[in-house]
Amino acid sequence: MGTSPFFSIGVTTFNRRDMLKECLDSIMAQTYQDFEVVVGNDWTGEQLFLEEFGISDPRFTIVNHESNLGECLNMNWLLGRATGRYFTWLSDDDALLPTFLESIHV
Repeated sequence: MGTSPFFSIGVTTFNRRDMLKECLDSIMAQTYQDFEVVVGNDWTGEQLFLEEFGISDPRFTIVNHESNLGECLNMNWLLGRATGRYFTWLSDDDALLPTFLESIHV
């Protein structure tokens, strides 16, 4: 892996902790490992932390927004934060097959 990851994955979330756990687990299970993940928590009622999802991987970051941005602004914020060569989004209710990133790697 180089200094910038090949893929950036932006994950939007709003008060669906259980679904987010499944989403993040599916990303952790990827066979292609050159990626970063930034989760944009748009629910201001509760902060999220990687440790509660059992993640200590430095490629993962959760940002707890101070105010609700709404889905579109949250997505745009995540895109602006991305450092990877390619970008994809997920929502907290999505999951990836283990070979997803490997299959689209060019």
